Formats: sequence, structure tokens, C-alpha cells
Amino acid sequence: MTVAVALGAWLHAAVGAEWSATPRLNVSTEVNSNIRLTIADHDTVFGLIPEVGAVLRRATEINTLEFEPTVRVPRYWGEENLDYEAYGFRFGARHQLERMEVELDANYRRDSTLATELETTGRVQRQLAVDSVRVGPSLTYLVTERDRLDFGYDYNRVTYEEAVASGLQDYTYHVADATYTHDLSETTKGFATFSYSRFDVDDDLNPLIDPRNAIDSSTATNAYALIGGFQGQNERASGSAYAGLRYAITTRDLFGVELEDSGVGSLFGFSAAYQFLDGRMIWRGSFDRSVDPSGDGTQLSRDQWRTGLTHRFTDRLNGELGFRHLETATAQTGRNDRTYLAGDATMRYFLDPYWSVYVRYQHAEQSFESAIDDTADQDVVAAGLSFGGRKWSVSR
Repeated sequence: MTVAVALGAWLHAAVGAEWSATPRLNVSTEVNSNIRLTIADHDTVFGLIPEVGAVLRRATEINTLEFEPTVRVPRYWGEENLDYEAYGFRFGARHQLERMEVELDANYRRDSTLATELETTGRVQRQLAVDSVRVGPSLTYLVTERDRLDFGYDYNRVTYEEAVASGLQDYTYHVADATYTHDLSETTKGFATFSYSRFDVDDDLNPLIDPRNAIDSSTATNAYALIGGFQGQNERASGSAYAGLRYAITTRDLFGVELEDSGVGSLFGFSAAYQFLDGRMIWRGSFDRSVDPSGDGTQLSRDQWRTGLTHRFTDRLNGELGFRHLETATAQTGRNDRTYLAGDATMRYFLDPYWSVYVRYQHAEQSFESAIDDTADQDVVAAGLSFGGRKWSVSR
């Protein structure tokens, strides 16, 4: 709120400013055969998931302010222990100058690990409430008509409710990067990036897990250099690719003795899209190799494949197919490497430009290395009603 008030004073009233509100509503029901994606005994659950939100916006030719509150309240019949409340607040600001653009994006989110951990890492640790705060300022500077510099910084703080009792660990994640982009032609760009990140883990393990407090807070530092790539497109196809080197240093305190490991690794990825049938069908695919934090206080090396098809059957009826393959690994002893697979199909029918109904089916599997071949699978059938896209605005 302090940031919002300060920026509101800085972005003084201007002639021609547009004030707008775009509400959003989604109500869905789902039947989930294994909501925790676990190999332990489990029941099929039935849930009702309402979600509401809105984008409140003030915009002029050079300044933009956005506020976006959201609330989601899943409820599961006969499984009240799965119920939780999730809410968030996003704030965004942009200031445009002749050759430079300054942006600030900040958000607060309270959710459940039941959603966040599976979504980001393919792992479900324990079902707990998780609070995350992100602040991300950025700056873009046009050096010439064909050259651009981008600077960015992200601060992320993640805390878990009752983390000490669960074995999960709170952490802070910083990322700073600089990118130089050059237009090779009207349709192709080349770029180079340098990135630095720091991952700090709090020492808050359960005394039963770490009775002698042997494991103190740890720090992992990653530097990505020589990351280069291109982006290109034509009337039907678009694509991008990048590759680079990663240098990592991990420092841990074990029984009061500081241990340090370092190493060099690779970082690469690509994405592509193609339009069929005069744009009515679109294929998208991507691969990326990255290093990301997880809820149990480790950094995961992650390889991820995504592919999907979107088809517009009529002006009102759309269909989507998607597939995701995720492999996560960590060098820590006792942490199992895992593979997560998910495929889904969705049909959506637009009642009018703003209201739509949809049905969705998803099948997911999670397997991990252990003495035996442990694999868990999940089937989800969902149907819902959505409202969004209609904007109420006034200019003054």
C-alpha cells in the first residue's frame, strides 16, 4: 500500500486518463481421483472451486497503474481437510519516456502447497498454506532503432505455515539480469543475457529431522553467462532458442563446518509455434532446462517439455490439447529424482463475448527413483462457467 500511495502521488492527474475495471469470475466443479498425487491410500474427491478477481487500471499515454485482487475458495465434500482459501494482490506500474521505459511489478499470494508445489516442481510435499511475495522492477532502454538494453531484478520471499513442523523450509530467491537485443531483420532478433541469482534457505527444520541442529541455513549462487539466442517469425511460424553456461556455488553449514561445492553446467531451451488452417489451428511446443527452488529447501535441476494444439472449430467453440513432461533432480542425498507427466483436453463454448462454459479432462503421473518402482497417477474431470474480458471504463 505504501508503494501504491507513493506511485499514485508521482503519477499525478493527467488530461485524457482512462480509469477502467475488468471483472473476472470462474466457478468450476471437479472430480479428482488422487488430488495429492500420492502412492499412499487415497479417495476420489469432489470439489467446488469458485474464483473471483478484477483488474483495476488507470492509464495515460505515458503512465499506467494496475491493481488486481483475486480470491479462490476450493471446497471438497467429505474431505474438509483439503479445503483452503487462496487470495492474491498484484500491483503493476509503467512509466514511458522517449527512449526508456520503467516498470514495477509486485504481488502477494497466499495459496496451498496442494496447488503451488505441483504446479512449479511436479512434487507435492505437505499440504500447508504458503505465502509468497514478489517485487520486480525493470528498465528498458532503446540504444538505437535496432538495439535495446533490458535490466531486471526479482525479489521473491516464500514462507510456509508451520514450516518447522513439516520439514519444509522458508527461502528467499533473488535474480538480477541484463539483456542486449539486436534486430537482425524485421522478423528476426538476436540477444545475449547475463544473469545472477542467489537462493538462501532458512534454518527452520523440524527438531525431529535435525535434532542436533546440524544443518544451518544454506546459500546457492548461480551465474549464467554467454546465454545467446534468436527470435524469429513469419506469417505462419515463430520460434526462439537460447543456450549458455551456468556456474554454481553452493555453501552449507554442517555441524559448524562450512562446506562449499561448485561446478559448471549448461542452460538451453527453445520454443516454436505454427498456424494451420488459416490460423484456426495453432501448434506450440517448447523445451527448457533451468534451476528452480523447491519447498523442501533444495534447488532442482529441471528439464521440461511442453506441447499443445489449439483449434477453433467455430466462432463459439474452441478445443485445446496439452502435454507436459517434467524431470526434476537434485544432488542432495535422500532426495528422490522425479518425473511428472500430464496430458489434458479442454472444450470451451462461448455463450457470448464474455461468458463461456467448458469441460476438461486431465491425466497425470508422477514417478520417483527408489528401491521399488513407485508411480502415482491422477485423473481429473472438471466443468465450469467463466466470465471475463468485459471492461467498464471512463475517461477524464
